[in-house]
Amino acid sequence: MNNRRISDEALDTTVRRTRKGNTELVVKQLPLDDYQRQILLYANGRRSIEEISEKVPMLRNNQDLLIGMKEAGLIELIDPETDRSASIAPPVTAEPAAAPAAQPAAPAPPQPPVSSAQLKQIKISLTSDLIRYLGSEADEPIQGVETVSNAEELRVVVGELIELIKLYSGDIAAEHFAARYTK
Repeated sequence: MNNRRISDEALDTTVRRTRKGNTELVVKQLPLDDYQRQILLYANGRRSIEEISEKVPMLRNNQDLLIGMKEAGLIELIDPETDRSASIAPPVTAEPAAAPAAQPAAPAPPQPPVSSAQLKQIKISLTSDLIRYLGSEADEPIQGVETVSNAEELRVVVGELIELIKLYSGDIAAEHFAARYTK
């Protein structure tokens, strides 16, 4: 692997996850290393390469991590002045590793009906807890919660949120969250 250094001009480039990157954070299908998962976690569309490099120091001297993740469709590099895709290096010619096939999940048992008043109250509680567990990273998950319209959608979203909280706040926080919302 080439260890190329990121140019000073590119350090202001903002990094954000794509839809595929958001999905990968939760389902973990690709064989990403710990550094790549950390980058994916911090790529929130508000952090620059320089800010992410402070959290993942290996990135400072290894731009290949970002290039590979961009080529795999996990992140986008955005010029903060134009909010359009930015290029920090020539394209990588190597193909990204293929994701292993996902195993189908066992069907979930039927859920009892949830009234619209109950759903509204659960969504309010979820929003509060997401802010507590995720802090400034809660905006996008909260938007997902706001779109929930029935018990089945709620069950799916809560499962995804548990994994996200595990990434941001650790196993214990995720267990507390799961205990509260997976009844």
